[in-house]
Parts: sequence; C-alpha cells; structure tokens
Amino acid sequence: CEFCHMAHPKRPAHLDKRHREMLRSMDPREWAALVLPILQSKISALDDSLEAQAMFADISSGFGIPIGSMSSSMPQRSQRMLILT
Repeated sequence: CEFCHMAHPKRPAHLDKRHREMLRSMDPREWAALVLPILQSKISALDDSLEAQAMFADISSGFGIPIGSMSSSMPQRSQRMLILT
C-alpha cells in the first residue's frame, strides 16, 4: 500500500460495462453454460463432498445442461474475465 506500506489483500476483479451487457444479452441456457463450469470449480475447491456434487448436478440439470458438456459461444477473453471474478 502506498499509504501505510502494509500488505493488503488484492482487490477482487469486477466485470466492466461491456461484459455486464454481454451477460445480460445472453439467454439463460447460454449464461448457465458459461457460469456453471466456473461455479463447479469453485464448489469443488471449497467442498468436494458427494452432497455438494449432487447439489451442483441438480442445479445444472435444472438448466438442461449435463455436466461435462458445458460450453459457450462467448469469446475466450471474456470467459477469462469471468473466471477472475
């Protein structure tokens, strides 16, 4: 920190206006195909129990998206920005 010279946690990344608009314009199934793999990796990192996996499977099946077949038409650069948040 330039003010107190102490180490502070890194500020979390946020989506910019263009990325927020891109997400708003997506249909729910496309949005889910983009967000669910990110959510799955974060859930696995926090809680890899069978209960957490079953809960995630219920969420993804609610969108009609089988686990492992998630992909998006969003550009790779934009997908990387979402992963950072």
